[in-house]
Amino acid sequence: MPVPDQPRIGQECSDLILSGQCVAFVGSGLSASQFDSWPKLVNRLCDRCGASTRVSDDETDAEKLIQAAEDAKISSGSAYLTCLGEHFGRIPDINPCYDLLLKLPFKSIVTLNFDPVLAYKAGLQQVADVSFRILPYPGLDRAEMRRGAIFYAHGLIQVGKPVCDGSIVLAKSEYDHAYENGGPLQRFMSELLQRDPICFVGCGLRDPPLKGLFDRARRDQVESARLLGYGRPRRFALVADPTSTTAIPQPGSSDHDRGADDLRRHRELTEQFYSDRDIDVEFYDPMDRHHTGLRLMLEKLTVVTPLPIQENPYRNDSTIL
Repeated sequence: MPVPDQPRIGQECSDLILSGQCVAFVGSGLSASQFDSWPKLVNRLCDRCGASTRVSDDETDAEKLIQAAEDAKISSGSAYLTCLGEHFGRIPDINPCYDLLLKLPFKSIVTLNFDPVLAYKAGLQQVADVSFRILPYPGLDRAEMRRGAIFYAHGLIQVGKPVCDGSIVLAKSEYDHAYENGGPLQRFMSELLQRDPICFVGCGLRDPPLKGLFDRARRDQVESARLLGYGRPRRFALVADPTSTTAIPQPGSSDHDRGADDLRRHRELTEQFYSDRDIDVEFYDPMDRHHTGLRLMLEKLTVVTPLPIQENPYRNDSTIL
């Protein structure tokens, strides 16, 4: 019986990760089984705060979700912060992919997660010549964009510490403040998307301001290419393939044909979603709910000698190109 091919990341994406210039942008996908989904979280907050708003478990409209969180916060700001602290201020069973991301030569790591998993693992991680530094919102200092920096772009909720108002981006008023023109998060994210090669891992990128930031980055990069000859930084997303053998209903089942067609369409829409943001997709077979396929791919990269660091035309200084 032939041995199936081991999962691997494509050469261009691998080279980018190993170049030392790539930023890892980490979403909640790797720990989805340990924390609430976005809809479940806002329903939990509304229950706790006594708000009447509810969303369906499969709600995908991000505007509705952040408004529901706002309703919870308006109903009881103290309960809102306490509930967030109780839910995220803990260390659950940790996906080993987090260890691998910390071992790879990413220039920095940016996450939209609130939970302290990356910060906790960074405190335990032993990587030669790397001293990890945690930078949570609103203290997102672009000057710290270097190996070992972990930016909690929407805030960090720590174990055993109270959540302070203004330290988290979840409710509508918090989004409006963070992403307002010239705001701390708007500046940071705009420069990140314009200048840095990025590998997205476990990211849905559904936050309302992000599409506008991607569109602005595209316009700025077109102008930079015209005036300075620079192309856009490469961006890849590592995405679980919805048509993988672990996702498609088995042949012979009543849902097989219909289910497989729906999943193939879902894959096409997913690829188009990222393409619209100038992101190339690297699909992988998750193999199981723990994303073992992704772990195997990242493990391969950790044993490869990093490439010599290349000069990046999108310099990390305080001047916007």
